[in-house]
Amino acid sequence: MRIAIEYIRLCLFLGAALIGVQVPSFVEQYGQRLQSHALESDTSLGEFQADADRYFKGDIEKLIAHYKNSKDSVFVDGSKSIEAISSRNKLLVRSLAQFKASPVSAYQATFIMPVDDIREEAWAHYDHSIRLKPISIIWALSFGALVAMLCELTIKLALLLLGLCGKLLFRGKEPTRQRISSKKAPPTL
Repeated sequence: MRIAIEYIRLCLFLGAALIGVQVPSFVEQYGQRLQSHALESDTSLGEFQADADRYFKGDIEKLIAHYKNSKDSVFVDGSKSIEAISSRNKLLVRSLAQFKASPVSAYQATFIMPVDDIREEAWAHYDHSIRLKPISIIWALSFGALVAMLCELTIKLALLLLGLCGKLLFRGKEPTRQRISSKKAPPTL
């Protein structure tokens, strides 16, 4: 039984290590997709920004307001498109800056505060190949050890709680034992 438990522990560690080795690669792919979407957004906004630079001292919000206040319904409807492109661009530029701020912030930007559609896109097209970079190895060993320790602690805690529950349930209900008299009974004839 002990050998089976050791193999289960080893499998947990190995499984967690294989997941952990993927983390830096996924973060890298998310960052590449974020950067490409930000560049595409800059291109989409470029012509409108050029008009804002030319007529409104670079203020895209004034250009959008000008479109909204137009008497031409085509321009009014167009203001919604420009506003959506501008909002998306601001989100992507801010997210990319946060991603690039530090190595730790790249992980935070990917897992805690992502641009959801880009993270979903990165996950849908993620290549699960293993790239053994030093950071990947560190992630693999750390994640594997963490999961193995948490599982072992959980099992030990559950066993401890079961033992305590058993003691509480059977407290004062010890089976009565018959005492065997030390006196010998007379032989029967």
